Amino acid sequence: MKLEKLPKKLKDKLQKLQEICCLAHTTTLEVGAIIESYKIDIEYLDGMISDSDKPSTEALACIVNAEGNVNDNIRDIEKVFLWHYNNKNWIKGGKYAK
Repeated sequence: MKLEKLPKKLKDKLQKLQEICCLAHTTTLEVGAIIESYKIDIEYLDGMISDSDKPSTEALACIVNAEGNVNDNIRDIEKVFLWHYNNKNWIKGGKYAK
């Protein structure tokens, strides 16, 4: 049997996949913006910094790639996020001094 065009079932799934990927991309950007609004370098949470003496994790990358247990990944992110946030050089008025 010769096919003349892509099966509808496959075409529908590909369109659905595109929608999901677009939503995931947008959500990933929003998560990054929230993290950065707290003056945390996102690289500490997605495994891009591994040679630092400061805490880091790959948990955000694991969530983006649907790897591991989401609750374990969130706990890892929380530990690293809070360490970085609470160890910033804050000055009076809630501003951050580099």
